[in-house]
Amino acid sequence: MKRPRHAVLWLVMCGAMAAGTIAAPEEPVIVAQDLKKLRSPGVAAVLWTARKDYCTLQVVFPNRTRISEGKPTAAKPAGVQIWLLKADGSLIPPIWRSTEMSSKSQTAVGPLRDVLYRFPLSAGKEAVAAAVQVGDTLLVDQITPFKD
Repeated sequence: MKRPRHAVLWLVMCGAMAAGTIAAPEEPVIVAQDLKKLRSPGVAAVLWTARKDYCTLQVVFPNRTRISEGKPTAAKPAGVQIWLLKADGSLIPPIWRSTEMSSKSQTAVGPLRDVLYRFPLSAGKEAVAAAVQVGDTLLVDQITPFKD
């Protein structure tokens, strides 16, 4: 009796899983979070991301344009401050901060401006909340700790 290919493949995968050579699917690992509660009229996104050697908190500003010319302006966003908090309320200080034009973040009218903060890898497990202040607006959002 001839078996369909997908049935044979299924049997091979089941045997390999039973033998331990193929790991069973696990709960997905979260490596990035879009902190939507930290958005405001002047903030396009706030992203909390686990990277290989550190974690980042990125505040992305919308590109400002002059409608008559259709070109991006050099409008500078209001001052930005961030706080990353542990469960006990203590702060996790950033290890690096950068404000730059991001060539990777493109919109139809040009690049987005962002502010990027780096934190030690340990912050990914310890952080439970982030606060972002842009100008006079202060917003706070919970963070789900990253797993190994």
